[in-house]
Amino acid sequence: MIGEPTEYDSIQGYDKTMGYLYFTRRSCCVAFYELMQTRPAWEGTVIGKAAVMNAIWRYLPKYAAMTPGLSENSWKNYLSKIETVRERVIRMSPEAGDDFLLFLKEQ
Repeated sequence: MIGEPTEYDSIQGYDKTMGYLYFTRRSCCVAFYELMQTRPAWEGTVIGKAAVMNAIWRYLPKYAAMTPGLSENSWKNYLSKIETVRERVIRMSPEAGDDFLLFLKEQ
């Protein structure tokens, strides 16, 4: 999990404090991937982009298959759009693994 629950969180109840800030790796991979779209400086320093994409494929393959911005109904148009949205396509890079939280490795 990312974050560290405090005694206050435990006493008051996570639903009433900041408990929503604690996510499992499985849950947070999409959030970090989406945040990287507006924070390019994170790539290679805070988050491993190839690893976060691998984690999305591992934990949430349906999300990975439907990006960029595609619904299940528009999946048929995916191939025609792929060239225009190449940077948003979630690719698999087996050599990168799925340990994407680089900032934790520095500790």
